[in-house]
Amino acid sequence: MSMNYQDYSVQEFIEDSYFRQWVYRPDSTSHQFWQRWLAQHPEKQSEVDQAQSILLEVQFKEYTVSEEEKNEVWQQIRQQRLVSLSPTTQTTSLPNASLSKRWPLAIGIAASLVLLVVAYLGWGRSTETVYTAEYGTTRTILLADQSTVELNANSILRVSKDWDEEREVWLEGEGFFAIQHQEDATGERIPFIVHTHELSVRVVGTEFNVLSRRGETQVGLHSGKVYLNLDHETSSLTMQPGDWVAFSEEDQQLTQDQLTPASYTAWRDQRFWFDNHTLSEIASMIHDYYGLEVILSSPSLGQRTFSGQFPTDRLDLMLKAIQATLAVQVTITDQTIRVTTQEE
Repeated sequence: MSMNYQDYSVQEFIEDSYFRQWVYRPDSTSHQFWQRWLAQHPEKQSEVDQAQSILLEVQFKEYTVSEEEKNEVWQQIRQQRLVSLSPTTQTTSLPNASLSKRWPLAIGIAASLVLLVVAYLGWGRSTETVYTAEYGTTRTILLADQSTVELNANSILRVSKDWDEEREVWLEGEGFFAIQHQEDATGERIPFIVHTHELSVRVVGTEFNVLSRRGETQVGLHSGKVYLNLDHETSSLTMQPGDWVAFSEEDQQLTQDQLTPASYTAWRDQRFWFDNHTLSEIASMIHDYYGLEVILSSPSLGQRTFSGQFPTDRLDLMLKAIQATLAVQVTITDQTIRVTTQEE
């Protein structure tokens, strides 16, 4: 394990064995390490996101690549990224609507070129199918049992290719699940299990939303019944429609509430729903959806609250409303949004 990750490039993260272990074969130790490291080095979030997305976008092959071929592929990726980032830095008081489309972080380019790179890395998960939703997009997936999963932006779903007695998937990010009732040859219901880093959601036929980011998992039940199993507990928690549960890995606290389902599924209609959300929470949601970094000038500013509903393709409208309502100044430079008080 390297101790100099703060100096790593995207390529170096991809070539690091411990980083690949976290992406492909996460366990509690590697998950805790990378979550803690990212909290200490938030400036590296972009490189980590790019490296993780590139690794997960690939179909792995059983051949090797020469050093010359590997260098050639990386040179092409760098050249394409330079074109997409082009050419000068501009600063404006507010971004326009086109910013919500966000530059694609070279993931589209990497998807066509990276077969050679990952073949060089030499390993992957052949027992899973990986689905991703990139920044600024959502995606609907039809599973083999006719269940559907809607992935929110910047999310990853891993699906086991071998569904025998249980149907299992692994989620990083956010997804809405509509699970079909299914029985085996004896008439027994076949469960459907959604795993996150913190807990597992076990269902037989229902609709629910799961959000798993930054060491916290939130589950909201729309219809039916689900059973939550914390990774370190043997007992389960039963949820009824309208229930909302959050579990924090850091403090090991479980929070329960009753929420309007639209408040946590608005993203399915390409909307943000803020109900007394703090600016810190909104900053995280902007980063998760668009991949933009949001810098707040002070911790106290992050505690200010804001309410409203906005289309996801109108980031400019959202920022203008925040600026007017909270009497703050919002500026954007390249891929960074900065929020300050008007006195600063």
